[in-house]
Amino acid sequence: CRTTHAMKGADSTLKRNSRSNRFGVVPLLLITLFFSSVHRGLGQTDFLRLKSFGNPEASASTPWCVPLEASDGFLYGTTSEGGTNEAGTIFKVVKDGSGLTFLHRFVGAPSDGQSPQGGLIEGNDGALYGTTYLGGANNLGTLFRLTKDGTTFSILRHLGGADGIKPQGSLLVGSDGALYGTTASTVFKVNTDGGGFTVLHSFGGAGDGQSPQFGVIQASDGFLYGVTSTGGSNNLGTVFKLSQDGGSYALLHSFDGPNGRGPQAGLLEASNGMLYGATSDRKSVV
Repeated sequence: CRTTHAMKGADSTLKRNSRSNRFGVVPLLLITLFFSSVHRGLGQTDFLRLKSFGNPEASASTPWCVPLEASDGFLYGTTSEGGTNEAGTIFKVVKDGSGLTFLHRFVGAPSDGQSPQGGLIEGNDGALYGTTYLGGANNLGTLFRLTKDGTTFSILRHLGGADGIKPQGSLLVGSDGALYGTTASTVFKVNTDGGGFTVLHSFGGAGDGQSPQFGVIQASDGFLYGVTSTGGSNNLGTVFKLSQDGGSYALLHSFDGPNGRGPQAGLLEASNGMLYGATSDRKSVV
């Protein structure tokens, strides 16, 4: 959910472009941009503030990621702060900004998560899945599941140790129905009931990427692709690839500075089969 300097993927060819930064600490939560065909000229946009959050108890603040439009047509999202315990929230809202409902207010360690910084995904079972950066038994993050009506919330995994810690990216529902994600040092796979947790790759070896915080995508070839913000041959970040069982791991690109450094967002596979992403900076290596 964080972007700036665009790159173009698997052949390591970079495409420069600029995009906006993450939502960060702004109270503005949701916007709509649309083209009017009646009263306005082509290419003009209208901006509509749908909802703003403050910091009083039981409210919410600091959304990091765009909301999810679920199969029921509602928008679902997270805030990393606010809520009764200032530990973050999960919310639901109608697309016109009405009907704001808090489905969960995080409590924090040791029994609950804290500070969700990735977005939500909808599983094949219709439930919502996500991660928290902190909280859990080790206060190093959690994986969670929540039904869309908010009635059933459960922690699938308390992260720590070899699992990896402090996840920030959104999860992915793979073609096999399992969930895939990243922590500060690993790519993992887990079943939607929390079982079968498997570390597919641990980062940090010589020349390998480090800090794969932004999740993975599954491309049309079935492989998982992602980025690391540091590591690689220049310690400026990488693009990587691996299979769903963790095999066939490969570094596709190490950033060098002039062609970008420190990616702070995940990847997108476009209709032309290429991978697109972003780096946070472009500087010469000194």
